[in-house]
Amino acid sequence: MADCVVVKFSNDTVRTRTEDLSHNVAEEGQTLPAGSVFSVYHIICLLLSITTFILDVGFDSWLAYFYYRQGDGAYFALTVTFLIFPAIITTAFSLRWYIIDGDEPTLPKPPLWKWVLRIIMLLLQLAPVLRYCDALAYGVQSITAGKAGNRLRQQKMYRRMLDEDSDAALLRLFHCFLHAAPQAILQLMILIFHVNQQDVSSIQAIQAWAVICSLISVAWSLTSYHRSVRYARDDKEKLEWQGAVMQFCWHLMSTGNHSEIYIIITKHVLSDNFLFSIQSFLSCSFFPE
Repeated sequence: MADCVVVKFSNDTVRTRTEDLSHNVAEEGQTLPAGSVFSVYHIICLLLSITTFILDVGFDSWLAYFYYRQGDGAYFALTVTFLIFPAIITTAFSLRWYIIDGDEPTLPKPPLWKWVLRIIMLLLQLAPVLRYCDALAYGVQSITAGKAGNRLRQQKMYRRMLDEDSDAALLRLFHCFLHAAPQAILQLMILIFHVNQQDVSSIQAIQAWAVICSLISVAWSLTSYHRSVRYARDDKEKLEWQGAVMQFCWHLMSTGNHSEIYIIITKHVLSDNFLFSIQSFLSCSFFPE
């Protein structure tokens, strides 16, 4: 298993690299390092992150509404719990990081309207989406500065885009393991337990789409985090689109297999033959003869 290093990107290290890079750009006649330009690849990755997040949360919210309308109190409570609790956790982390960034003397103070927008988005539990939008805004500013010939500002905006993208990817990683993965297992378990019913309602189609969106969200959040870590570190090779596609497919298949194993184990645990299976296993293990 590959080593996973959790990195907090809103710190002095990234900003020190930004200042060093700015001096290097000025000293080298405003030449840019390879791969340090906001491109269509970055835009597609950010838009995919926003889309998968909204679809994942949207389908689960829709399912919670259906459970409430049908009177399935237990399913409604479990679905809402895995919706609200992860949102509160990611919102708290995002707000804390905004406060830390506000106390950083090397960063410009955000205007009042931006803080109002942040509070509104945080109250709506859309912390990762807000940071993705900020990353897009910094990327657009980087492109604009590059077209104007201001290479120094282009690199500063590019580094700030990487910082926001990395923070968003880390938030999304928290949200993925607190929300998307449990929701996928929960909805898949409910779907399998009711698949033999004669009345196939529209809610089963929504459950299937919710499971698919959750699995895609988990796979993409892992891929996006790995991509963001490599782009934020100058000593690492960048993860281009070919590698991102391969990683996404690998994470998607791996997540699907793990979810299927959890469901099979859960069905055996809840079945009448579980105790007999445990008894047989223990008998064969301790008394082989």
